[in-house]
Amino acid sequence: MRLSAYNFPEQYLRHYNAELWLATPGGTHTWDNPALFTEDTTWTVEAPWAP
Repeated sequence: MRLSAYNFPEQYLRHYNAELWLATPGGTHTWDNPALFTEDTTWTVEAPWAP
């Protein structure tokens, strides 16, 4: 699952360099680097640890 902002549908939450960014594939920022973009923007939703 890829998570994007409602008001920025072409940007995705990305884990990059131990930080979380709203990234665009191939954009101008360092965290927009296309290398491993799909892997860094794919998330798994799991059940919570506690209710």
